[in-house]
Amino acid sequence: MSMSESNNPNALLYSEASFLVCNVLGKKCRLKSALYENDFTTDLRKLYALACKTLDSFSLLHETVKQSKLVHRHPVEHIPTKSIEGRGSSSEPRLTGCHHCLLYVTLHDLLLGSSRSNYKIWAKELYLVTQDTGAISRFRRAYKVVKKARKKENEHTACIRPGNQNDTRLLLPCYARVNRLRADLESVLKELQSEQYTELQTTGKRTRKMLRKLEDNQFYVDYHLSDNLLIFTHGSLLYKLPAVTSRKLIIQDKASCIVPEVVRPNPNADVLDACAAPGNKTLQLIEMMSPQATVFAIDRDPTRFRTLCNNLHSSGVQRLSISGSIIVDNLPDPENATTTKRPCSQPRVEAICQDFLSLDPMDSKFSRVESILLDPSCSGSGLVARQPEGTGSVLSSGYSNMGEDDMKGEDISRRLERLSNLQAQLLRHALSFQNVRRVVYSTCSVRSEENEAVVLENLERFRGQFKLETIWPAGNSDARRRWLHRGLSEMGCEACLRASPESDLTNGFFIASFVRVSESHTESESKRPDDEKPISGEKKKRKKRKK
Repeated sequence: MSMSESNNPNALLYSEASFLVCNVLGKKCRLKSALYENDFTTDLRKLYALACKTLDSFSLLHETVKQSKLVHRHPVEHIPTKSIEGRGSSSEPRLTGCHHCLLYVTLHDLLLGSSRSNYKIWAKELYLVTQDTGAISRFRRAYKVVKKARKKENEHTACIRPGNQNDTRLLLPCYARVNRLRADLESVLKELQSEQYTELQTTGKRTRKMLRKLEDNQFYVDYHLSDNLLIFTHGSLLYKLPAVTSRKLIIQDKASCIVPEVVRPNPNADVLDACAAPGNKTLQLIEMMSPQATVFAIDRDPTRFRTLCNNLHSSGVQRLSISGSIIVDNLPDPENATTTKRPCSQPRVEAICQDFLSLDPMDSKFSRVESILLDPSCSGSGLVARQPEGTGSVLSSGYSNMGEDDMKGEDISRRLERLSNLQAQLLRHALSFQNVRRVVYSTCSVRSEENEAVVLENLERFRGQFKLETIWPAGNSDARRRWLHRGLSEMGCEACLRASPESDLTNGFFIASFVRVSESHTESESKRPDDEKPISGEKKKRKKRKK
């Protein structure tokens, strides 16, 4: 792309959207991580929408390219780049993906976009990749052939997603969690009401049916997490809400929100988040702890660690100290970060940029750690809503020792084996901490190799020391702590919890809870005494409001 073209808003949009797509297809990181960890020039809403739609339509676009029989001038290598050119007179890096991803982004706008005013840009972008002046006509003809074939193929197939014959995946609702470091549920509800949002009442059984009729300015309070989780319709522009920009509400999938609830740490002991970035679960843990406690937030990757620290700071964490030579935006001096002028109701938070496996479980620094949350890198196979169709990609963001060169030419089964080996090693390390009583292991994967198999391996290794705790039993008398979707029974893991888009309206997820045998708590023992009052994260009963 030339300098003059880069100043064109649409050309710049294609370039930056291809950077996002290239990160996902190249297994660099997930889409939202790439969006939040880089500085873009174009409108984030348009950018995210174009990247999402390109990935969602990946197989359709891929078939169209094959049908066109146009030969790529460039090899398919998903390597996003930052070049020093393009942003007016500044020297800021321009973000762009490989030519392959730029082709797919441009094709999406050409074939599936609503605009018809970008013909010159389409022609230039497609010529760069194909060296064919008639590329637009050939792609359009190929698209008609593919679309006709797909329509015929789907004539007898029931579609889950109305109005789109090419996408049979579920549209998940948008979830937003109340950040109780900055607000409580009642104040957030009042703020939403002032923004012309209406809260609807529902029960757990009716949620799925009523979500289909939910309008953009309506929401529910979640049935299971009724103290802090709100449900909005798919596609809600939540990022525009003042409650979101002020971090009173944090956009977070329901399954992810459940994990800290399973940890339910002793508020006066210490807790450790082993793979903490970007920090949403860490924030939930902080809400649950008293001023006497310390929350350790560990992440080895400098970029993700920087995101973690910025998120903790912007979300209202007051007693934050940082260990590691990492430059973090707008944070107080680390030497003064743990002091406040007035008494603080929050726990001390220590963010450490270090490999979790390099921590010494016998270090006296961690002698008060009774709970560990371990959510390591995984295949991301549960994140169906944002994975391109049919690519079989294995996302290894965050904690991974797999270099890009190691991943090339390696089949999925081999990658899964390497991931599961690393996950088992991390879990084994977590269970080795001297005074830990509960370790909660979670993944956003639906594959048993990363879930039940990892759990069973460590359960056998720590036989007599730890056992699996049944999470939210299906027969629980408290319906709000009852979960029907269990771990695989054929592997004897019914004590674990699974979640899926089809049955639970969340991303695919897996959670297992290990408790030390000598420290196994009954349900009554695990409840906090009335005189223990951690910060605003402590749950309160909501008053029933009139409809």
